Amino acid sequence: MLRPMRCSAIRIFSRWESPKPATTTIANTKMTGPSAIRGWSRANPMAPQTTTIQANQSLAKNLKGHLLLAHGTMDNNVPPYNTLLVVNELIKANKDFDLILLPNRTHGFGNESYMVRRRWDYFVRYLLGAEPPLNYAMHPPAIPGAQ
Repeated sequence: MLRPMRCSAIRIFSRWESPKPATTTIANTKMTGPSAIRGWSRANPMAPQTTTIQANQSLAKNLKGHLLLAHGTMDNNVPPYNTLLVVNELIKANKDFDLILLPNRTHGFGNESYMVRRRWDYFVRYLLGAEPPLNYAMHPPAIPGAQ
């Protein structure tokens, strides 16, 4: 199974590795290690190669243009380590990128006003070719009839 990592513009995928061994039983076959976490059968030799080919850290050297990566440091769904795999490969390939680490945030920070503004600023700057307003403050819409 591929695990998504958060990116401001797209959802990127990385081969997920666990720092500690895991064990699971699928169809009465006991497996250990990363394959157990992903639920792959060892009878399918293409599974690991397929995910390695699709993993963004394997493709980082091909980056063209601008990339904004964002990750919550307390993400319990996708460990920050996954984003750092991509970051490491981008550095090795001498690619420019922007990285936002959001302290004490879990997996669902995408609608926070700061992240929305940063994502919009990034699109305005690199897709529209304009300079976004400095430190624009995002506010929720007013609710009609509310005091």
